[in-house]
Amino acid sequence: MIDLLLVHPPSYYYFREEKRVYGPIADVVPSSPVYDMYPYGFFSITYYLLKKGYKARIHNAAALMVLDESYRFEDYLRGIDAKLYGVDLHWLPHAHGALEVAKILKKIKGEVPVVLGGLSASIFWAEILTKYDFVDYVLVGDTTEKSIEKLIMYIEGKGRLEDIEGLAYREEGKVKLNPPRKPEPLLNEYKIDFNYLFKYALTDDPLSFTPFSSFMNNPIGAVLVFKGCLYSCATCGGGRNTYMEYLGRDRVSFKTPDVVADEILSINSWSRIPVFVIGDLQLVGGEKYAEALVKELRENGFDAPIYFEFFYPPPHGLLEKIIKASHTVYLQLSPETQDEFLRIKFGRQYNNTMLEKFIERAHKLGFSRIDLYFMHGIPFQTMDVALKLPRYVENLYGQYKNSRIDVFVSPLAPFIDPGSPAFKYPFLYGYKLKAKTLSEHVDLISRSRTWVEMLNYESYYMSNTELAIATAKTGLELLKIKARYGIIDEDIARKQIEVIENYLESHGETIGVDKKIVVPFEELYETLDLGKLLRNPDEISKILINITRFGENN
Repeated sequence: MIDLLLVHPPSYYYFREEKRVYGPIADVVPSSPVYDMYPYGFFSITYYLLKKGYKARIHNAAALMVLDESYRFEDYLRGIDAKLYGVDLHWLPHAHGALEVAKILKKIKGEVPVVLGGLSASIFWAEILTKYDFVDYVLVGDTTEKSIEKLIMYIEGKGRLEDIEGLAYREEGKVKLNPPRKPEPLLNEYKIDFNYLFKYALTDDPLSFTPFSSFMNNPIGAVLVFKGCLYSCATCGGGRNTYMEYLGRDRVSFKTPDVVADEILSINSWSRIPVFVIGDLQLVGGEKYAEALVKELRENGFDAPIYFEFFYPPPHGLLEKIIKASHTVYLQLSPETQDEFLRIKFGRQYNNTMLEKFIERAHKLGFSRIDLYFMHGIPFQTMDVALKLPRYVENLYGQYKNSRIDVFVSPLAPFIDPGSPAFKYPFLYGYKLKAKTLSEHVDLISRSRTWVEMLNYESYYMSNTELAIATAKTGLELLKIKARYGIIDEDIARKQIEVIENYLESHGETIGVDKKIVVPFEELYETLDLGKLLRNPDEISKILINITRFGENN
């Protein structure tokens, strides 16, 4: 018996049985449209418990459903026993899948407790415990490792429920919430050794640990620098106000540069897969932090591609530091729109002059690529404004010949995040919400057959139909522009243009969960073979053996 099984659900549990039009809702993330990439907290909780001597396992049910038609979650459950089952309800698109998985767990495992956690679970904890009796507990907060440990101890007969920080539960017919844990300024005690986790997964159940369904062909690692935020962007549920109101976080907590470097190097010790640094370094020290981080990486021979994301155009000094991190360094920034007024209203406080100065600085320094992310459906955006994006992008490419700039566009989909300013005050941002409670979102996911139907909002400035058309049209134009300027391979562009045209002609009926619509995966992240990137070639044979066994047993 293990102490904890963490289960990651698909967005909609019955996606294999029902034909749906997914559209471009997950085009700019590694996962498929059923959102089969589990949250970063799964790594942290699992490693925290393992180093304390507990037995914990991650089971990515969503990815396995995508990978193997014969896989049945119910059959898997009958072959494993745990003291506690955890299900993530982090981002709200998992509302249906998380509750359905919890219901199945309770049906098969009976009295064994089920706990939900994550950002959305923290917001809707009272509704969950009031309406869904198959959920025993909800953990509220963003750093729940110690509370999970205390909950396991309580199940073993040690301790009291009321002493578990951030735990929501039922008592005598009422729902209760214990005060959350006060955020620690430093997160160093939650450092993750990914090399240890990788070797543990190989000996335990490597397919269960798969981060997302296409990981074998498109592997990428990630490290989390901090928790919390200083911004409150219009539609983001991970902003400053959301953290303060729902998670009890009144500050940004971070890992020091040496600890983040150790995590990156622990990924690099078993493979050369790209590593994504989650979080803008400007929020935790900027140039000094970056200098210390890069120094650690260089001194320890880091030799893989690395991605840095920014919420605000970084200064030249910071760029000079991070370009030394590796032989291949990518930058990511999300201006959201070419319209300066709308960008500032959204919460991105910089104009196009500042954006273009950043591009120019990064271009001159020789970064491997500068990725710019735009989004349709933001507050007050009209279809006319959305359709002007390709013209702005072409002007950028005209300025920077043979540039390594790449541009991506996606719709604001499927949901405006709960807890975000636009979710709390939709009218002030030009929206009307179609769903507000958790149960309303579950119903919306259940009955929607297209991604447009599943949107939890309607804009007063651009209809949802116009949003879909604008996304497809700008996607087409951007592909043509990028092929013309040599940003993307012509064959890849042609194939993706065919995907968009087929999508438009068939209203999405020909598109499966393994397809990107407006953004080819080859452009988003490097397409790599995990087997060729492992330091020890023998390890890939262990993975393949387990894949074979998985197919035979399901």
